[in-house]
Amino acid sequence: MKKNLLFLAAFFLIGSFVFAQKTHEVKSVIIKKKTKDVLRSTTPFWTDDFSDANTWDISNGSGNTDNWVIGTEGPAGTYKIDPIASTTHDNGFALFDSDKMCSGKQDGYLTTKNPIDCSTHANVVLSFESYYRRYKDTIYVEVSTDATNWTQFELHGDYQANDTDPTNPMQESFLISSVADGQSTVYIRFRFKSLTDGCGYSWQVDDIQLSELPSTELSVEKVNMPSVAVAGERSIAFTVRNNGVDTVKNFNVKYIIDDTDTSIVDSLKNLAIAFNEKLSLTHKIDYDFTDAKEYKVKVLISNVNADADEKAENNTDSTKFQVVFSYIQKKALHEVLTASTCPPCATANPVLDGVVYNNNEDKATLVKYQVNWPGSGDPYYDATTAGVRVSYYSVTGVPTFKINGINTEDGATYTQVKLNNYTTETANSEITGTASITGTKISLNVDFTSRTQIKGTQLKARFAVIETKTTDNKGTNGEKEFHHVVMSMLPDAEGYALSSFISNGQIQKVQLNKDLKNTFIEGCTDLQLVAWLQDDSTKEVYQSAYIPITFNRSTMDSAIALFDTVSITENSKVLFDNKSSNAEAYMGVPKYKWIFGDGKRSTEENPTHTYRTNRTYKVTLYAHNFCRDTATMNVTITKVGVGINSINQKEIAIYPNPSAGVVYIDNIKDAEVVVYNTTGVIVQQTKAFNETQRIDLSAQAKGTYVIKIILNDHVYTHKIILVK
Repeated sequence: MKKNLLFLAAFFLIGSFVFAQKTHEVKSVIIKKKTKDVLRSTTPFWTDDFSDANTWDISNGSGNTDNWVIGTEGPAGTYKIDPIASTTHDNGFALFDSDKMCSGKQDGYLTTKNPIDCSTHANVVLSFESYYRRYKDTIYVEVSTDATNWTQFELHGDYQANDTDPTNPMQESFLISSVADGQSTVYIRFRFKSLTDGCGYSWQVDDIQLSELPSTELSVEKVNMPSVAVAGERSIAFTVRNNGVDTVKNFNVKYIIDDTDTSIVDSLKNLAIAFNEKLSLTHKIDYDFTDAKEYKVKVLISNVNADADEKAENNTDSTKFQVVFSYIQKKALHEVLTASTCPPCATANPVLDGVVYNNNEDKATLVKYQVNWPGSGDPYYDATTAGVRVSYYSVTGVPTFKINGINTEDGATYTQVKLNNYTTETANSEITGTASITGTKISLNVDFTSRTQIKGTQLKARFAVIETKTTDNKGTNGEKEFHHVVMSMLPDAEGYALSSFISNGQIQKVQLNKDLKNTFIEGCTDLQLVAWLQDDSTKEVYQSAYIPITFNRSTMDSAIALFDTVSITENSKVLFDNKSSNAEAYMGVPKYKWIFGDGKRSTEENPTHTYRTNRTYKVTLYAHNFCRDTATMNVTITKVGVGINSINQKEIAIYPNPSAGVVYIDNIKDAEVVVYNTTGVIVQQTKAFNETQRIDLSAQAKGTYVIKIILNDHVYTHKIILVK
């Protein structure tokens, strides 16, 4: 079964180029860039944007109708990914929607109908925009000069099942000169192949072009400075990439600080940078960064191979970074989008929690947004918090795990070592403050103190009220408790706008109040506030902090739960005496909820309950209000008579009831289970092979149903209510 999407962090995949041979499949270099793409910036001699579907032939080698389509509609299967965000997607794009068609065997071809004339061109490069998620399939670009014999270039052969392109769209480029150079008839074919499963995700393609690769073309890919550093001498590091056919053997480089030419030229020699290879280097002269401020560092290369570079416009790159006088511990913000109906979340959350839940509070903070998918989603989903953050990070699946807003990790493989890597760099700011709850209102007073210049027009202070542990949002994935669940955000999920910090030591104070009355909180005693400083222009989180919340029960709408037993009769009937105070029905939840320890529940104020088996039961009373309270008591039963109707001396527990569709029944192994509607019609019948049986009534209409359980000549019936 396919798992819900876990995004991977964006990365560069660079390898050695292998010339294609017609006799076998080859893997070519695939270039992935977030901003500029050198090869696509070359003037093309042929383009196609799928605005005219008649320029393409669609066919397949599987003998079915699972074919490519050209249009403006994105994937529509059960596990659909986003439509491609290509340059000309409004004109149309090509889509192979494997998930929607799901035939079991797929081999789809998308081929240029007319040949392309490359007879006057050398160093031919094929470039296109793409968006793809892999399951058990393989995708190829194929090139031919006769539309019969094809040379294959595999795309993303390194992807594992459920891996998705890190950006939408991806800029993909192949050097196809071994097939296309000097040829008057060149055909291009895109192929989606899944002959063993035939039910993957999808592949989308748009904005195709052919161009010539230059001979000498070296670009500065990145200036490699930390985002924040302690004052002092530091080397100037940078990365270059060879985008030309000729091997780069030498070039000159210099750096410029704050737009002032401060360095001498460094001549780098005896190099061997092949086509598409990257190389990280440092200038031979360090620079002394003495002030607590923001610096701009620019790197400029020239005289590549003792000649002029054919694309001088990409011979420079710059970055800005901040300098502080002393080290400040960075507390990495861990944001998790999850749900109690998400099976992979049940795997990832315990691993992640082992690192940052009640651990590493000196270097990490944790917040979790419960979302409303898959299925019915988490009952604690809030569109004003989780919904906004889903849109903010363009999340399409869970679990999604963001660190400091700009890094994506896999919670299931998260470790202390990875956390340490995110927190070794010094922070640029500090966050301190207080928070308190009076009545149903929370008030906060928080200071954001800069330790260097922090420039930006979209700086935001964000505050999340989290509950350390919740249990009432249990779903279908097996998790029984949930940690650091976001209950509300102040002033809201959009955050509180801050101005730029123009100097070291500048303080911006934030004072906010919010009424939490319409927020369902399980208990106020484990609430915390998480504050963070985020730049919305890049989504980077600069610093975060936990802030304790203080409260006084005498000023709060808080229930106090207390109860006792009045009597236990000869037939094991227990009368409970409710001594709670200040309980009120809250947000549709009754004043009281009793859990008797045998699978039965009640919302009466002073219930009477009959037990079927002699043993000790843990009885729990929830008294509700804005802040609910819990009381527990062990009740020992010793007076169950012979005439009590029991099944193998086991309690049968049916939950949840009411239910949105899925019901679980405990202690019924080998029993026959029959479900009737109110007219007596059997809607489901099954044999229980495990102690706990899952009954899915999601397809049934809302209303009352009767569950009959037959085991060892005993018959047990129970009503269940479906709500939609």
